[in-house]
Formats: sequence, C-alpha cells, structure tokens
Amino acid sequence: MIKDKSLEQYADEVSKLTFNMQKMCTAKEELFCETINLSPIQFRCLRYLFKTTFLQVKELAEDMELTPSRITNLLNNLESKGYIQRKISSKDRRIIKVTLTKKGREYTTDVGEKYIKYHREILSMLKDEDEIKGLFVNLKKFKQILGEFLENRKEKLK
Repeated sequence: MIKDKSLEQYADEVSKLTFNMQKMCTAKEELFCETINLSPIQFRCLRYLFKTTFLQVKELAEDMELTPSRITNLLNNLESKGYIQRKISSKDRRIIKVTLTKKGREYTTDVGEKYIKYHREILSMLKDEDEIKGLFVNLKKFKQILGEFLENRKEKLK
C-alpha cells in the first residue's frame, strides 16, 4: 500500500507529466500534420472515418466534440480535397452520412503508415525492446485506469 505522502507526491508529478505530455503530443501531431498538408483536426477526422464505412454527420460531430458549424467547415475542406463525400439518407433526408472516398481511403492508409513510421522514429530513441515494452505496458495501463476513473466520475454525475 502506498503512503498518503508518497501518493500525494506521485499525484503531483503525474499531474505535471500529463499536462506536459498533452502539450508535447499536440506539438508532435502539429509537426506531423505539416508534413502531410492537413490540419490536426482534418487528420483526426480522416483517421476516425477510416475505422468505419460511414458515419452520420451528427455522430461524427458529437464524437469529435465539434459544433455543427465547425464540423460543416471541416467536412467542406475535406470534401474539396476529394477525401470524403456526404450522402443524404434515402430513408430520412435530415440524416447526412459521411464516408471516405476511394482517394480518401488510399490517402488515409498512406498517411497512417507515415504516422506509424513517425512513432517508430520516436520509439527508436529508447535503448532496447524491454524499454519499449515497459513503456507500452505502462501507457496502456494508465489509459485503462484513466478510462475507469472517467467512467466512475460520469456515473457519479448522473
């Protein structure tokens, strides 16, 4: 069991680390996006759409936490580049579905491979495979406990 004093010290350090990591991850993503001629939000949207056949605009906006005007602007930009297309539902004309075009799917595949290569370069700065595995295991564990923490907080707010 961890003593309260050392838990407090770890909590302080984790709060500083996560704050700084968020800033650094944002900077990393911005640097990467400069190389592929997309904004970070465009890149995230393409990656999001890549995981699915289609999404309703409303769902995409909610999942990406964007306002209706921001999602419209984002989709207009991606559509003008030929990466996505919007289709009005034949069952309910109020529903607009978004999907990657063939060009968008190919581009996102290519960009995804470059993004993996980008992270491979970062990981190569570690000494050996054990360090990489340790980092991976701990990041995965932190993501898990953070997810559980957030779910518990959401439940308490209901």
